[in-house]
Amino acid sequence: MVQQPSKAQTLAQEIEVRRPELLSIPNITFAAKRVTRGDKDKSVGRFKVIEEEFRKRDLPLKGHGFAERNKEMLRHSGGV
Repeated sequence: MVQQPSKAQTLAQEIEVRRPELLSIPNITFAAKRVTRGDKDKSVGRFKVIEEEFRKRDLPLKGHGFAERNKEMLRHSGGV
């Protein structure tokens, strides 16, 4: 039977183990996953305001997920 190698630790986990004193510094934060624009909006309370404005204007409540990344490249290659 072949065993799979253990999953590598994330940077945040490594810092917790090796340099725990960094966690007590007030202006430094460590995230377990990548922080997106939506996460930042939720942390400062802006996301509720954005959702409310979307509802007023009858727009879909998809947040930032509706924006395609390479729209210009798609147009350049002949897409719509």
